[in-house]
Amino acid sequence: MNSGIYIAASGSLMQEKRLELATNNLANAGTVGYKRDSVLFESFLAESGAYVVPLGVKTDFSNGTMKNTGNELDIALEGDGFFSVKTPNGIRYARGGNLKLNKDNILVTQAGYPVLGEAGPVRLPSGADITISSSGEILIGTGLDIVPVGTLKIVDFPKPYHLEKEGEGLFMATGKEKAKKAKDVLIKQGFIEVANINSLKEMITLIDIQRSYESYQKVIQSIDSINEKAVNDIARVG
Repeated sequence: MNSGIYIAASGSLMQEKRLELATNNLANAGTVGYKRDSVLFESFLAESGAYVVPLGVKTDFSNGTMKNTGNELDIALEGDGFFSVKTPNGIRYARGGNLKLNKDNILVTQAGYPVLGEAGPVRLPSGADITISSSGEILIGTGLDIVPVGTLKIVDFPKPYHLEKEGEGLFMATGKEKAKKAKDVLIKQGFIEVANINSLKEMITLIDIQRSYESYQKVIQSIDSINEKAVNDIARVG
């Protein structure tokens, strides 16, 4: 069997993984706080040629652009850091700051998970004027009647981040490093962080993936045809 077919197959599998991630990136271009994914891979040489092996997914944690919404419960993080979120599976981390109040007036994510303050979940009085400072302090009221009610728990991790996507805009910490208070981050009330996706570049990537995949498939078909011919020739000689 011609080993070239295995080399081409490894390339095809790589393109399939790239396609899966690029398609998902495009689908989430409008998701607040979404971070772009790409394939993490390794190539190695064997006697028969060079193989490419997907190792996993690499997430781009660079900041997306800020969009002004004017909504007092929309919050964007400018710089490195994450919201701390309480879930049934433990503490998770997020960048999506399009928050809301649940029926108990607790500040939650769009999926309904409580966003943590330094003292736990944040409960806000119904109908109160809400101000969130650049340091994450939450104040209610106006004028001389402003009262602090808590501070958002914004944390960060050493880089490279050992964080794994868990769906619903959440990340799970997978490394040994403990979350620490974020230092170089500013909270911007009335803004959201747009997904760090360049839709045009993703479309170009999709075209490149399609062409590469088609090339690998042609190689596989050609080698398969050669192998079939060789088998038939041997059979006739026998």
